[in-house]
Amino acid sequence: MVDLEEVVDDDVELLQRPKENKLVRTLTSSKATVGIELIKLVLLFVICVVAGLLLVARSRNAPPAVPPVPAENGEGVPPVPSQPAPASTANATDWEYKMVLWDTTYVEDCQATTEEWENHARSPNCRCSDPEDTTCAAELGSDVIDPSIQDLAGQRARRFGLVSQSNPGCVNNICGLYYERSGSSGTNPYANQYGFLPSESSFVNTAIKEGLTRHELFTHCEYPTSSRTITSFYFKEEYQSSGMYYDLTDERYGASHYGFTPIEITVGVSLEVVEAEAVSCVLEKLVNRIAEDGWEFTDGGIDYQNFRRPKAR
Repeated sequence: MVDLEEVVDDDVELLQRPKENKLVRTLTSSKATVGIELIKLVLLFVICVVAGLLLVARSRNAPPAVPPVPAENGEGVPPVPSQPAPASTANATDWEYKMVLWDTTYVEDCQATTEEWENHARSPNCRCSDPEDTTCAAELGSDVIDPSIQDLAGQRARRFGLVSQSNPGCVNNICGLYYERSGSSGTNPYANQYGFLPSESSFVNTAIKEGLTRHELFTHCEYPTSSRTITSFYFKEEYQSSGMYYDLTDERYGASHYGFTPIEITVGVSLEVVEAEAVSCVLEKLVNRIAEDGWEFTDGGIDYQNFRRPKAR
């Protein structure tokens, strides 16, 4: 006789084994999936680390950018493209440094702002900076240009005309500096000073001193200038107590007869009144010119630039 309970137990056991196998397969598959995901995370971490190291290396080797230079209108000058460091300086540790400075308020050659210079430039008078220099005075011409004028004191300027001397001192007196005596005796020729003292601290002077040409500045970059025209010269006859300034472009004093040519004095204006485009052009040329001697630009501002290069061994 068959024991039904035993048969039933055997069937149950047979039915349960496939479930156990399915569970084992499921656990094995899950472990494999977890392993793959871990591998992916490790690879992603490695990629991030490598990318970070590359960015750090690039940032250390990249040259600093030139800061914008404020213009008069409040806008910034476009940054000057800085020069990459030469390959030979990549590992340099011993440097020499160079600072280029200028005064943003001075016009070329003078301690004067553009406004001061232009106000002074309205005067057409030829003046020497040295009170003892007599080359700024006119002389009587050698010909009679108006025979109707009598040869009398006070009229000879019109009878003979006037001529300037061959190389008057005012040609080189860029800043219009001059002195006048004071007091009734006039014993101190340097008592009263007018005009401006000379200076080589302007942006234009500095750029030229560092190797830029006037053509690069005023033609290529169109850096603006201001001019003064000298046409009047002082003349005093021998027995007169005082003289006056005469305009030698006036035909009454023989302008055409003697071929007088006005004197033109031109200066570069102060940086503070220049448009951003012209300033940026000059700054770029300045950085490039200085870089020709191995200098690497490091940083700069509206009135300076800093450079460095490895010391010679």
